Amino acid sequence: MTRSALDDVRGLGEVRRKRLLSELGGLKGVKAASLDDLYALSWLPNPVADAVFASLRPDAAAGPSR
Repeated sequence: MTRSALDDVRGLGEVRRKRLLSELGGLKGVKAASLDDLYALSWLPNPVADAVFASLRPDAAAGPSR
């Protein structure tokens, strides 16, 4: 089984992970997404968006949840 960079994100289960990858065009699209892009996904809770962003871009400071 192949591991994804998203596998260990807290709050991002299989269903959300698949939907995120589908809607943003794969892992490359998720990595390119801004925090505001992730917040714009109404089905993705902001704390989970923060966790996704932080796990893929640890050098970028994630702001507080909105």
